[in-house]
Amino acid sequence: MKMSNVILISVLFVFSFSNGTTAQTQQICGGTIPTGWITISIDGNCNGGYIKRTIKKIDGLPSGTTLDICGDSPPAGWITIRIKSDYCTRLGSYAYTGRTIKKIDGLPSGTTLDICGDSPPAGWITIRINSDYCTRLGSLAYTGRTIKKIDGLPSGTTLDICGDSPPAGWITTRINSAYCTRLGSLAYTGRTIKKIDGLPSSTILDICGDSPPAGWITIRINSDYCTRLGSLAYTGRTIKKIDGLPSGTTLDICGDSPPRGWITTRINSDYCTRLGSLAYTGRTIKKIDGLPIGTTLDICGDSPPAGWVTTYIFPNYCARLGSLAFTGSTIKKLQGMGNREASTFADSLSSVLTDNSSNFSKNYLMNESEDDFNVIIAPNPTSSEFTLNFSSIDQDTPIFYRVYGLAGQVIEEGNIEPNKKNINIGNDFSSGTYILHAFQTNKFKIIKLMKL
Repeated sequence: MKMSNVILISVLFVFSFSNGTTAQTQQICGGTIPTGWITISIDGNCNGGYIKRTIKKIDGLPSGTTLDICGDSPPAGWITIRIKSDYCTRLGSYAYTGRTIKKIDGLPSGTTLDICGDSPPAGWITIRINSDYCTRLGSLAYTGRTIKKIDGLPSGTTLDICGDSPPAGWITTRINSAYCTRLGSLAYTGRTIKKIDGLPSSTILDICGDSPPAGWITIRINSDYCTRLGSLAYTGRTIKKIDGLPSGTTLDICGDSPPRGWITTRINSDYCTRLGSLAYTGRTIKKIDGLPIGTTLDICGDSPPAGWVTTYIFPNYCARLGSLAFTGSTIKKLQGMGNREASTFADSLSSVLTDNSSNFSKNYLMNESEDDFNVIIAPNPTSSEFTLNFSSIDQDTPIFYRVYGLAGQVIEEGNIEPNKKNINIGNDFSSGTYILHAFQTNKFKIIKLMKL
């Protein structure tokens, strides 16, 4: 920007405001438009060949205000309701687009509005797309649509929309079997959506084409598509809101994996649904978040989550389905594996990895007497196999062991029956360091193994 231009702009603004006026329009020469103002006309050239324009202050204008502008795009909180069929100004090789804009910030929920050329902003959605363009200007054709403000609508509201996808907190309950609009080479999908934010726990809902959002899960998948449209086929399912359900709740689901805080207790011996080339697995899941320490649970196909340990692995598979066989086990929520004790457990693993001493008989968790439960490993280190000798005052409960590599992968695991005092492991281990976990109910040991 030239210095003369800066001076001219400054003089114009100083004149306007130093006189204490409340003028809302201002003519400027060159430069940039200040925030909160917009161009309402372009008036040719001014000193030095700069563009002369008239600008208007729009900050503070009430919701619903309409305004004719020239050459600018609508700022945040405003939207285009009309694009003129001729340019508002031509200046040299440039042609400037004229439009009518409307302030939509602060309009109430449920407001509908016809717009031209713009996409619906956040909090609004398209309910209709015109079958012809709202304006053609030069080589451009602008799409007209009707939009609706959905911010603030109550939970459970249903709405027919056109061309848009459901926003966060809404879900598709129906997809039309015909397009809602065709315009040029485009075909727009119509659907019915429902606001699910704020619906109560255990709400059940039939949906079409969408996947269940966080906090919901599929309890049924339809055996036929809910809609076919063009080359696409959409899957219909019944979902249930599981957020807020109490600990210990059990639920039969179809096709989904258990979310965090839930675990599989049973896998069906047949698929819950077949649809096209897909077959969906049915399972029973249980909410384990919040269950008391010491809870035991039989599970199928899953690994124990953080804070739980495997106390027994079933000798037979808990389920077979197609080419897959699923392992069943009993898991227990350990005392000491929640809150403060969980960090103690994690810290002990870190200690194994950072301890460079040659003390391979060290137990990294000394939270109970070794008379209660102990593991002695000899030889350790070894170039052949390790002999694990167990001693415990509990003569009735099996002991579970698991060997990890340093990358966290499970190398070997198994159960030791109460009448068995020792086992041999590691003959086929590669040279390196390993971590042994041994568990019996709420007693556990972590010991470092070294294979030479």
